[in-house]
Amino acid sequence: CKLHPYRMFPAVEVAMKKFLPKNVAESASGRVRILLTRIGMKPPFITGEVVDQYGDWWDVFHRARASCHVPVLNPLPYRHEKRLYFDGLIWSSLLVPWGGDLSDLVVKISATSAPLTDIRAPLSPLWWILLPPNLDALRGLFWLGYRDAAQWFSEPAPLDMCGFRCDRVPRSRRNQRPEEVDALDSSRSAKQVAARKLVLVKPKPVEEALPENDPVTGQAVGELIQAYRLAVDRSFKAALLVLLLVAGAVAAVIFWT
Repeated sequence: CKLHPYRMFPAVEVAMKKFLPKNVAESASGRVRILLTRIGMKPPFITGEVVDQYGDWWDVFHRARASCHVPVLNPLPYRHEKRLYFDGLIWSSLLVPWGGDLSDLVVKISATSAPLTDIRAPLSPLWWILLPPNLDALRGLFWLGYRDAAQWFSEPAPLDMCGFRCDRVPRSRRNQRPEEVDALDSSRSAKQVAARKLVLVKPKPVEEALPENDPVTGQAVGELIQAYRLAVDRSFKAALLVLLLVAGAVAAVIFWT
């Protein structure tokens, strides 16, 4: 996939056919939301679509596959149920209500380190989406995801420190009495406490959550995480060098003209 990004799509299909359980439609309905970009033949032509109900195994497969159908790499949209789709892109929740209703308990997870999310991945180069790093770095990022999730479920909920925007009561509920307002609507810490109560098995401490060695490669997990961090550092340094060279070239052209 590193040298041939087009191979990521059949790789995703192979992985889903191997790992998606037979009852995935039942278990995912009402629990897993997939954000898609729908292409239409009439205005507005491009719209966001959120799916959280699934008919069968193949319905989950096709919608998940459509959610990674990246434009440019795929000139034609993905077809499912006589509809055309591309990847969900980065639709704002102001335009597409992918975050759910006020009464929903949604643990927000961001792969791009977006602020005000509950679990977020470390900041990685965005071009890795199409040009991924080496396998060791990817395995390191994989284990960091496990660590961050374990940390969120095992450590005490932090105080809400993001100011009045996090703690404010929704406008539609400002006329309610204090005892009628659900704390989950305005407190991230209350949401974390509620989510922890739903866990069937008590989470291990963060230092015990990860195995010592990767069961697939046999490498030390700590070394894989370090390989990821080194790859991030090198990628950002290379990008900075390219930007400086481009800026220098532009400045030279302007100076000599």
